[in-house]
Amino acid sequence: MLDLQSYGPGGRVSTGLLAWYQGRLVWALGHQKYWETRPEGTIIPVVGIGGWQEPGETLIGAVRRQALEETGARAIPVHAPWTLWCRGEDEASRVELDNEALDGEQAPLLVWQQQVTLRRDDSASYQRDYINAVYEAVLVDNPQASAEVPGLLFTEARVFQGLGVEPVPLEKLLADGVDYHGAALPPGVRLRLQGSARYLARFWGELPGWR
Repeated sequence: MLDLQSYGPGGRVSTGLLAWYQGRLVWALGHQKYWETRPEGTIIPVVGIGGWQEPGETLIGAVRRQALEETGARAIPVHAPWTLWCRGEDEASRVELDNEALDGEQAPLLVWQQQVTLRRDDSASYQRDYINAVYEAVLVDNPQASAEVPGLLFTEARVFQGLGVEPVPLEKLLADGVDYHGAALPPGVRLRLQGSARYLARFWGELPGWR
C-alpha cells in the first residue's frame, strides 16, 4: 500500500480526484465554512472530490468512498504511468513509483504537499501539514451533490484550463457552458480554484499521459 507519510512532511494524508463524467470534468464546491463574504459578493472555493484517508484504508479505497459519499457515484480510477509530485505551486517533478511502493494499487496522477489553513465546524482556523494524492477516475453513475458537498460543477476541459487563482463570476462560467447542480447560491457568487483543482490547473500541461 502506498504510504505517503514516508514521502511527505508527516501531515494528514488526503485524496483528490480529477473526475470525468460523460466527457466532462466534475468539481465540488467547498464547504460553506470556507466561503468568504465580501462587499462585491461571496467567494466560494472549487475543489476536487475527495477527503481524508481513514486508518487502514488504501488511497484507492479512500477515493472510491469519497466519490460515493460526495456524489453518489462509483469511481473507476485510472492508472497513471508516473506521478507528478508538487512541493509548492512552483516546483513539480516526475516520480516513478515502483511496484513495491504501490502494492497493487494504481498510481496517483499528482501528489501535492504544503501547509494549509483548515477550519473546524465552528469556523476556527488552524494550520496543518497536508499531503494529497490526486487520482484520475471515471464516474459511472450520474453524480449528484450530497449533504457533504453544497454543489457540483460540470465543465469542459478547455474551460477548466482557462481558470486561474483569481475568482471568476459564476454567471460567466454558466455562459461558457458550465453546468451547476446543487443548493441555491447567494447572488454575485464568484468561484476560486483551491486545493487539488488549483494544482491540476497550474500543472495541467505537465500531467502524465495527458491527451
